[in-house]
Amino acid sequence: MALAGAGTVILLLAKPADQLLVSDHSEPHDHTALAALNPLRFGVALLSMSAALIHFAVIRQHLDEYWLYGAFFIVVAVAQMGWALLVVVQPSPLILVIGAVGNAFVVGTWIITRTVGSLVGPAATETAKAGFGDIVSTAFEVAIVIGAMLLWRSTRFDRPIEPDRGEVVNAAVAISVTLLTVLCLYSAVGGSPFVSHVG
Repeated sequence: MALAGAGTVILLLAKPADQLLVSDHSEPHDHTALAALNPLRFGVALLSMSAALIHFAVIRQHLDEYWLYGAFFIVVAVAQMGWALLVVVQPSPLILVIGAVGNAFVVGTWIITRTVGSLVGPAATETAKAGFGDIVSTAFEVAIVIGAMLLWRSTRFDRPIEPDRGEVVNAAVAISVTLLTVLCLYSAVGGSPFVSHVG
């Protein structure tokens, strides 16, 4: 729960670059940081942070199985965490495309490992079991791909919706994703009744 909450807090504390440039003489804002971001932009960033935390939680299990599996999860987790921060602080069309392509690759890899096998290493021909945590993480990644593409197509991805509504939507997204992330992290460390096997 602490890890999931910390991921949310990190994104809430990160400020978009355009807000950092605002003069001290500007009008004070009546709304919290939750209202500062377009909900779709905040949502994909939060999903990416959550997917990263879930991947960090299973690195040891995959390293114990084969070093390349662990290395893959290290790269994916670091990339997803970095991308989440970039989407909040300094988004760009290129960053959005990279996030969509990268997460689509991870989703494709998950599908292959659950239907064919890892293709390399000791589990090359063994299909991995689908657990609660990796199913939710993959669903997050599918949502990131869709969200990043919607943001990429939009010319207004950096503009918040009406402040009061944006604050409520972002708060609801933050609570929902954080709770799901807690359950996934619990699953990753072997909590019953979730399937936590990775290979």
